[in-house]
Amino acid sequence: MSRTGTQQITSLFVPFADLTTGTETYGAGRYLDLKPTATGFYVIDFNRAYNPTCAYNPTWECPYPPASNRLKVAIRAGEKAPPERVGREGVRRVTAALQAIVFDFDGVIADSEPLHLTGISAGAG
Repeated sequence: MSRTGTQQITSLFVPFADLTTGTETYGAGRYLDLKPTATGFYVIDFNRAYNPTCAYNPTWECPYPPASNRLKVAIRAGEKAPPERVGREGVRRVTAALQAIVFDFDGVIADSEPLHLTGISAGAG
């Protein structure tokens, strides 16, 4: 806690879905954890995207990404769907180096706080 008695934000939880959700990646989306920045701007490394615990154990409940966090691009970086959770076609193992995606946050991630995609450059994969 700070000297004013307010709790400092130490991590931002970012659930997201993209065009690979349900085909190459887990159907309920994936997650990222970000450290807050002084500017509120972030360079996101999607190589750090991970599956929710419900991807590995059906007894766990996991939050779905809000509509504002459903990206209209395929993010092929990060953790893929667990093998026991894919269809007959399986999961294509694709590695794409994501160079930069910048989002603007004011520190609140919720249904009312959309992610603002401002730039993307994906390497060949």
